[in-house]
Amino acid sequence: MRYLPSCLLIAVSLLTACGGGNDSSTVKVERHNISAAETQSTVDTFFITNQLLSVAYGVKQSLLFNAQINDKVLECNNGGYASYHFSSTSNQVLAVGETLQIDFANCDSAAFSQLLDGRLIVTVEQRGGTDLSVMVDAQGVEFDDGERWQMKGDIGINLSETSNLSSSITLNTDSLEVTRNGSPQFQLTNLNLQRSKDMNTARYQLSARGKLENLENGSVLNISTAKTLQGYLGEYPYEGRLLLQMADGTPVKLSAHNDKQSNAYTLDNSFEKTLQLWSNTATQSYWSFDDKTSTEGEAYDEDNFRYLGAYYQNHGDHFSTLGQLAFIFSRPVKTIASSEYDTFFFRDIMLFANIGAIPATARVQGATVTLTAAQPLIAGIDVVNNYFTAYDDNDASVLVGTERLQVEDVAQLELHASSPFYRAGDLPKLTTELHFNQGSAQQYQWHELSQTGISFTAPNSPETSFSMQNNNAEQVTVMLEATNEFGQVARKMVSFYPLATNAVMAFAGEAGDYISQGRKVVIDQTMGHFHSYDNYNRQRVFDYQGEHSWWTLTIEPPIGQLLHTGSYPEVRISSTSALPSLSFDGEGRGCGSKIVGYFNILEWELQDNVVTKAAINFSQKCDGNYAPLRGIVRYNSNVPLN
Repeated sequence: MRYLPSCLLIAVSLLTACGGGNDSSTVKVERHNISAAETQSTVDTFFITNQLLSVAYGVKQSLLFNAQINDKVLECNNGGYASYHFSSTSNQVLAVGETLQIDFANCDSAAFSQLLDGRLIVTVEQRGGTDLSVMVDAQGVEFDDGERWQMKGDIGINLSETSNLSSSITLNTDSLEVTRNGSPQFQLTNLNLQRSKDMNTARYQLSARGKLENLENGSVLNISTAKTLQGYLGEYPYEGRLLLQMADGTPVKLSAHNDKQSNAYTLDNSFEKTLQLWSNTATQSYWSFDDKTSTEGEAYDEDNFRYLGAYYQNHGDHFSTLGQLAFIFSRPVKTIASSEYDTFFFRDIMLFANIGAIPATARVQGATVTLTAAQPLIAGIDVVNNYFTAYDDNDASVLVGTERLQVEDVAQLELHASSPFYRAGDLPKLTTELHFNQGSAQQYQWHELSQTGISFTAPNSPETSFSMQNNNAEQVTVMLEATNEFGQVARKMVSFYPLATNAVMAFAGEAGDYISQGRKVVIDQTMGHFHSYDNYNRQRVFDYQGEHSWWTLTIEPPIGQLLHTGSYPEVRISSTSALPSLSFDGEGRGCGSKIVGYFNILEWELQDNVVTKAAINFSQKCDGNYAPLRGIVRYNSNVPLN
């Protein structure tokens, strides 16, 4: 599945319960039979375990429905990435005993309310239909909400999909240790956490039981649900009760409440009973002890109704010509109204206003709004949906903007080249990554578009190179055309450029690339100062400073490793324990928080930890842009380009 601005890991599993969000995390409790640390640990327990449930729901979607994400990198809805790798070599859904590895890199999600980093390993234990049981190793994952939370222990998760809009999930663990900023906080024993969600009402239900030991002060609480907790997606529960039993048997009841006043909720300053304050919202959820009464108020002025994200299903990395896009909200939607021309449509971004727009129908179902094009969209163009406003039952409104969508008849088509440059006797090698929405590629045909007189070594294969009758010093443009059994055609073009032997850095960006502005740039030693240095003894920087421009390539190995010759097929803007980093920038332009790409080190020599020789080929896509920048560095190196 492909999601805008994220995959279903982000867009559909927005079910936070007793923690997270932009709250003030105020804890003020003056009681003889239960301490502030113990009550805070209770809330933290639900906070951290419920984040796991959100992650697990996305894992379930990945394992059940979309084998095409294998070895793919998907964006999280507020920034960052999650990359997936199946242990299965068949590229199909995983069987019992096989594993899914997910590497998070600054994954920022409304589902979690925190950044995710690190590695999650999931082993399939049982599956049948849309039911799935897995064992999760989460010790490599870190939740960061200003403080770093980590978990140590094996976690069993059972997931069941009852319909497109409802599901249930159960978490079990015999022993789970939770740390904060590297310091042990509490130990969960025999924990069972159950949650169900219904997108028709945009609500969840949550129940739990287990034992909580505070590792800072040694206190122990037995936790059970006296009344099922209920809440809206992405919020604290507004109803329900927890029973906390002290080691001496003393029972303490902790209840969730919802103040439906539009401008205030009450807070008892004399007893200081409120455990956590929710963000500034009109409908206020909060925790309290059952034997206290609220007498004083504090004003809030923000509404809960908000837009969470958009997604489209079952069409891989590109928007299908079927033209169906769903929008998710935090409350059931009562009605919608178009903000443009009183209609709904998809429009080619190259056309003005609604000229040539394809009409769309809009359907409201619970907390989702689905736009469907009235006729198939044209493959190969970029379209946007029109603005519209959604209203909830309280007439609170949310304005939903446009999503830019790349329309393709294929789930994915990428051409990978050994480099964007060539020399006589040193010509590029091309490989193809292709998935159709329906069927599979039956025919391949390579075409030369530049008319420079080249010959393909394998004109009807997904992998090829080419030869040249003359040593042309010209741009060469080729196109792959692939056809499936239904006659659907996918096309992709790529260009190559001649390169002088004295070049030390060169790069070429496709139209739409922000860094290169779609240009080709070749740099040699006569044009300015080109040198290499290191940052913090880890990052290796190759830097060019000219009279009117500058360009910098920075590469870094995975944390705890050293750079060496070889391929680095997945990179991030910042390295992790599993993945290296890559960044190419210049002339005041750089990638923001997202990079997809790779680099290959073909030659690498150091003397006294200083790079003396380096040959690097690299490629990057910035901030979700589909236009790549490809380049090379040859630092005191005569290694061929390809």
